[in-house]
Amino acid sequence: MISSEELSIELKKTRLVAVTTIPSSDLAVPLAKSLIEGGVQFIEITFRNENAEKSIKEIKKANLKIFLGAGTVRTIDQAEKAIEAGVQYIISPGFNPKIVSWAQSHKIPVYPGVDSTLGIEQAIDLGLKTLKMFPAAEIGGVAWLKAIKGPYSDINFIPTGGVDMKNLKEFLSLSNVLAVGGSFLAPSDLITQKRFDEIAKICKDAISISKSTTN
Repeated sequence: MISSEELSIELKKTRLVAVTTIPSSDLAVPLAKSLIEGGVQFIEITFRNENAEKSIKEIKKANLKIFLGAGTVRTIDQAEKAIEAGVQYIISPGFNPKIVSWAQSHKIPVYPGVDSTLGIEQAIDLGLKTLKMFPAAEIGGVAWLKAIKGPYSDINFIPTGGVDMKNLKEFLSLSNVLAVGGSFLAPSDLITQKRFDEIAKICKDAISISKSTTN
């Protein structure tokens, strides 16, 4: 099992998390392979449909070199299913102290979503240093991150929600942004249409942008 510290080190290398909702579990492995081909080493499979658990199992069984996470985890039941399926980290849309405490007790890295200083303070109380910022664009985007850095200079964020190829560099240039997450790396229509070569190309372009940032 990878620790939160080890995962953060790996995440800082490519700084991209592909957020995916997989319409059919038979698409999970080819999708993961396209991300790897494009240089993206982190996938977040959201628990937004009934295919999440099986999709995670398929990728795990394929033994691919990708960091496998579960997203939109809102209940302990979902967290349990995700861990049993083989994920290495958990991401939730909001701050749920029960899920955070459960993950910590099972030594699973967890990145809860926050949209305010209240959420940040609650996360700090539980010893967290890296948080998902969600929904990033709607709560202030880059301006919010710049403003929050003063009082919370020791906290890193993973902005998700409204991040795309147009504003990717702006987000990644901020020193308190560890990485960004988004479906823009693997658009749902391209997954459904099995256009995996195009997904790999998008990922390669995003990696180039990531490498061009000074942070």
